Amino acid sequence: MRAVTHGDLIAVARVLLCVRAEDRMRFCADLFERAHIGDKIRKKLGRIERGYGDGSLGCLCYDLPQRPEPYISDTGFAECLHVVLCQVMRGHV
Repeated sequence: MRAVTHGDLIAVARVLLCVRAEDRMRFCADLFERAHIGDKIRKKLGRIERGYGDGSLGCLCYDLPQRPEPYISDTGFAECLHVVLCQVMRGHV
């Protein structure tokens, strides 16, 4: 998987806002896994595979439903960012 950027964090958090709170952790883990697979596909075949992106989380989130970015003080958004950062801290990058 490509390195996670600030933009990736925001993109995933905006997608997670559209996911039920109890499903966010699993959905986020799936996004990280798909980005990882997308990176392998890109490196091996030299192309982007629909549903897996180019190995970056931002690319993977491009076609997914997402909410506009709220202020960081929005509790739901902060919780979504927390989920994404927990995934990063688990070393799934």
